[in-house]
This record gives sequence, structure tokens and C-alpha cells, in this order.
Amino acid sequence: MDNEETERTLRESGSVHLRSSRSRALDGFRAVLALAVAGYHLGVPGAQAGILAVPAFFALSGLLITGALRARLDTLGRAGLSVFFLDRALRIIPPGTMVVAIVGFIWPLLEKDDETSTFARIAGAALTGTTNIFRTHTEFRAGPLEPLWSVAAEGQFYLVWPFVVVAVATSARGDRLLRWAMPVVIIGLVVSSASAGVHGSPESAPPVYYSVTLSFACALLGAFGALIVHGTGRLAVSERIGGILTWIGAGCTLALALAVPADWKSEPWVSLIVIPSTAASVTILALGLGAAQTLVARALAMTPVAWFGKNASYSLYLWHLPVYALLLPSVEGPFGRAVVGATAIGVALVSAVVIEQPVGRLRRRLAARRPGRAAPKPSPCRPQ
Repeated sequence: MDNEETERTLRESGSVHLRSSRSRALDGFRAVLALAVAGYHLGVPGAQAGILAVPAFFALSGLLITGALRARLDTLGRAGLSVFFLDRALRIIPPGTMVVAIVGFIWPLLEKDDETSTFARIAGAALTGTTNIFRTHTEFRAGPLEPLWSVAAEGQFYLVWPFVVVAVATSARGDRLLRWAMPVVIIGLVVSSASAGVHGSPESAPPVYYSVTLSFACALLGAFGALIVHGTGRLAVSERIGGILTWIGAGCTLALALAVPADWKSEPWVSLIVIPSTAASVTILALGLGAAQTLVARALAMTPVAWFGKNASYSLYLWHLPVYALLLPSVEGPFGRAVVGATAIGVALVSAVVIEQPVGRLRRRLAARRPGRAAPKPSPCRPQ
């Protein structure tokens, strides 16, 4: 869910020079998405569009990791999958494990709406990366660890997609076939996801929302955007095209957000149309943000917004529900909820400083110590 790995790879390769403001715009967008999720779960009126933040995160992950892997293959002659998997593990596992541990500590203090979801059960699903599978196919509820369903889906995507990227990179024909096949695969995944169940209840989203197939479809939409750009022989779109894409992506994303009804859980078209469409519009927006200095990009790149997105958005996503579960039963009214929301942001900032930033420094040190790079060689998939 971050673009740090992509930016580092591109800079090391010498293939492109990213302006820091453009990278910051993507960080700022991540902050907006995390705040949207937290606002929705806090019960902010009209914040139901926060459900679209998760497919947006999937699309960003697909776009950014595909871009990073293709940049490595093109410039270094290898993908460095061992480095990739270590980096992803360090990014995801330490914060997630800490959340599980703290929720276990405060579990006796929490009100339980579903007595069948014991802490052992939800912690086991979280630590094995299967929360989304249980959430889709059983009556399982993850309570304060609910956000870990999307972390599980992202991890599952990481176990499959990088190998596909490496496999097709060995031939121009394979690369072209992948680009042609991906729309069919994505549509097939969205359609097949309906089999999980498209109707929810006031208390729970429909099973399709958590399905592996729908999550993969959203991530593949982002990956498709990266491969389309790569197929042009570039690592980024031009600034002029980037400006156009930014406004198209922002407009479509806003329109889709406004289209989400308050009773979205009982509306199948939200899961099957709005969610994948959001992933597509976010991919367009992200490609634009990474290439052009527009008003949208400058707003998202403002230092406080970008800093929060880079350093604390993941923490807020993980920590907001445990904070809400602990504090919301004891407060009343909009002011009390606002205080709880602010507390969740404060906890996320502490987590960012105590966990994410030290782990981030470790990730950078490990990346700097990796074995000597192979001599760059042209990719057969890139026009010369």
C-alpha cells in the first residue's frame, strides 16, 4: 500500500527522475483513503464512501508493485523477489502483529456483539492471513481486527502476482499476451465473485466485498495500468497526459464516492460495479498524480497530509477499530465521537513513530546491503 519501494527502485535504476512532490501526492492520497475508512467506521454522516478506500488501496498496490518489479527487470535484469518479499513482510507483519497483541490484552474490556468470534479465532485468522477467507465463506466476524481482512488479501496477491510478472517478462510475446488477457481475467474475477453472496445485512457487508476474487480484480486493475504504461516504453506517462489523467481519475472517483448509498450493504451493484470501477478510476488518478503537478497533486502533496500518508496511514487503518471498540461504548454525541476519532489518529501517530519508522529504516538498510546488481540489460518487452 505504499510507493516507497517503487520510488526507490526507479531512482536506483536511473531510468526516471521522480519529483518528490509527485511521490508526496501519492502519499497524501493514501492519507485521504485511511481517513475515509476511519470516518466511515466512526459513523460520520454521509461517510459511506469510505468503503471504497479498500479497493483503492488494492489498486495502488497492484500499480506500484508491478511498476517496481518491471523497473527492476528492465534495468537490473532480475526482479529480486527475495528482497521484494522480505520488504513486504517487514512492511506488513510488525504493525499487524502488534495490533493483534494489544487487542488480546484489552479483549476482556471490549463489548462483544458476536460471542462466537473468540479472540483465539480472530487472532488465528489474522496471524495466518486468512481473515478474508473466513469472512467470505462463514459467519465469522473479526471485530476490532476486521481491517486485517484486506491485509490478508494483499498478502495473498503478493504470493501470486510477482511470479506472473517475472514469468512473462522473458518474452515480448508473453508480455503482450498478458496485457490483452488481463481485461478478460479481471472481468471474469468480478463476475465470479458474485457467487460468494451479494446481499449483506445492516450489521455486515455482503460476503462478496471480502472475496479473494474481487480483491484480486481490484489489484489487477492497478497492475494493468502499470503494464499499459510499460508497454509504451516509458516508466511514466508524460506530464501533459498526467494532468488529463489526474482530473479524469479524480472526477470519476468523486462521482463513484457520491454514488454509494447509505444502505449499500443490500445493493449488489455497489460491490459488482462501483467497487471495481473505483479501482479503475484510482489507477487513472494515481498514474496522473505520479506524472503531473496539478492542483489536486499540490493539495495532496502538502507536507502534513503527505507525511501522515507516508508514515501513519497504515497505522490508522489498523488501529482505528480497536480504539473505537474500546472507547465508543463510553461516549455519547458527536463531540464524544470526535474525541474518539482524534484518539485513533493519535494512536496511529504513536504507532508510526514507535513501529513503522524504525522498521522503515531497517527496510532501507537491508535494501542498501543487497548483493551487487547485475549489469543492466534491456528487456525484450520494451521498445528500443
